[in-house]
Amino acid sequence: MKFLESKTLPVQALALLCSGHFYSHFAMLCIAPMFLLMSADMKVSFTELGALISVMAFSTGVGQIPMGYLVDRIGGCRVLIFGVGLMSVCFLISGMIGTYWLIFFAFGLAGIGNSVFHPADYEMLNSLLNKSVFAHGVSLHMFSGYMGWAAAYAVMLPMANFIGWQNALAVVGVLGLLLTLLLISRKNVLEVKNSPELSLGNQLKSKVELKKALRFIFSAPLVNMFLFFSLTAIGIAGLMSFSVVALVSYHAIDEYFASLSTTLHLVSCALGVLIGGWIANCIKHQEFITAVSIATMSACVAGLAFSGVDFWFIFLMMIAGGLAYGISSPSRDVLVKKVSPKEMTGLAFGFTSTGFSIGNLVGPIFAGWIMDSGRPEFFFLAIALIIAISIITLIKARI
Repeated sequence: MKFLESKTLPVQALALLCSGHFYSHFAMLCIAPMFLLMSADMKVSFTELGALISVMAFSTGVGQIPMGYLVDRIGGCRVLIFGVGLMSVCFLISGMIGTYWLIFFAFGLAGIGNSVFHPADYEMLNSLLNKSVFAHGVSLHMFSGYMGWAAAYAVMLPMANFIGWQNALAVVGVLGLLLTLLLISRKNVLEVKNSPELSLGNQLKSKVELKKALRFIFSAPLVNMFLFFSLTAIGIAGLMSFSVVALVSYHAIDEYFASLSTTLHLVSCALGVLIGGWIANCIKHQEFITAVSIATMSACVAGLAFSGVDFWFIFLMMIAGGLAYGISSPSRDVLVKKVSPKEMTGLAFGFTSTGFSIGNLVGPIFAGWIMDSGRPEFFFLAIALIIAISIITLIKARI
């Protein structure tokens, strides 16, 4: 790939950033495949289990704007190491505790660690990548994150059935601690020194004023991108959290087939971002690419609301919907970059990613409430509608 040949981006730096992003997404979704086991063991409702993902999303959202501001002040590397380390400890403790409210508290604290990834990673990618290959780099970064989601569905349920869901959760924490040690040992790889472009960036960062930052945050394009992130995240988070439960309940397929369909959905998301990175780099109208892709995903999710379909149709809809969402993602992030001054890139991605966190907060609770109501067909229709409505925000953004 062209961007891997760029002298401004060492391959090791990209590999470290992608490893961290993989872990972030894996950790965010690690308990969703185990919901049926956890519900039976702890005697809690699906709404309460969805709240575990939601509280992590809430604290992630609260932390992202401050972390974005901090990243623009001190750089992304140290902030990233702090975030991975904090998440790791929280997941390790969660696996050792095994009681609902203490896990709830630990997941809330883990969200603070999770809040660092988007502002820190994008700040480093923005500094290390040339403009001509930025979309390619972002797409590979996204690919690693979506593969983290897919890996969570592929790994966590079999591991939980083999060693128990608590031990499986503790393993997630141990893996994070190993990654933290790796990032510390290779810290110099992520810190670009003696770079004229980076020096200029640091000079610009020092001139950022709070009033200017607030004006930028509340500008129409950025607010609408924030709303777009929020709405799509409600749909995506709800689908990822309860797709297995909904497919088992509504379509009466085996739990492992349902888990496989979600894994394929997430793998196709990851493949989609690679395609989307190439498209976003070749076509200037990223808002059109994003809108068409999101509309396609909405239609695929709505197709799952039909009763009496066989599992091949379910697989097709899940794969096509994931591919469409993946294709939209690089164009979505290029749109954020378009409206962001260089000295406020971390703040911009921190703010828009807060919308993603709000969606991650609302989506699992909303989806869990629908599943507790005993109407799983409404689950797919509601998610499809929310995803479709998000297209309006792209139109209003007029980037």
